Amino acid sequence: MKRLLVLLVLLGACRSSPITTTPTAAAPGAYGASAAREAVETFYSAIKAGDLQAISMVWGNEKGPLVNDRSISREEIERRELLMICYLNHDESRVLERVQAGEPKYTVFQTELKKNGVIRRPTISTVQGPQGRWFVVDADIQAVRDFCQPSSASPPPPG
Repeated sequence: MKRLLVLLVLLGACRSSPITTTPTAAAPGAYGASAAREAVETFYSAIKAGDLQAISMVWGNEKGPLVNDRSISREEIERRELLMICYLNHDESRVLERVQAGEPKYTVFQTELKKNGVIRRPTISTVQGPQGRWFVVDADIQAVRDFCQPSSASPPPPG
């Protein structure tokens, strides 16, 4: 009986709670970040973790997070997030400096991503949305396009 009780306690501790895709009304400011640089840092942390929900929290536009945009399906948002994870996945990241944006409403940062010893410097654009929260609105995928390709060190397929 004692073993059963221990097993039930362990199973309860390991049980994961359901994932929600939107914060509750009781969590004001849960979306976005309090500063532009923080939005980029949070975005990169979510990318590295492969956490779609965390990416959704800081990826958006001046209207807020894209997950609240009814014109884009949740499936499309997830597809785009998976592509960003592929291209922007990294071992290390740094926000280097703020750079001049083409449009005044954007704050753009030069960043550095390191993956398998290779360093790339994509720019990340942020924009301020509702309630003064900041969102990542654009990432320079072209700068890291080689990060999403199969490793050349893998053996060729048998043939």
